Amino acid sequence: MAAEIKAKHPKVPEVRTFVLDFATEGLAAGIEALKEVGEELMRSLIRINIEDCFIVNIGSASASVIPSDPMYSVYATTKV
Repeated sequence: MAAEIKAKHPKVPEVRTFVLDFATEGLAAGIEALKEVGEELMRSLIRINIEDCFIVNIGSASASVIPSDPMYSVYATTKV
């Protein structure tokens, strides 16, 4: 799937994959690891778009139009 995403969107700098097997006993640990990845991304967006705005304030058109992707809502919110 990562190759398909890169082929369709060649300007995307990185595609991360996360394998989570729902049939294993380690499901809870896998879900927790995935949660940490999402939280890390949100912290990065907040750090870049809010905390660093005292240095450089850059706007974004996505602040007014939020796509359906849940992570874009965090991005757009931090840009507002």
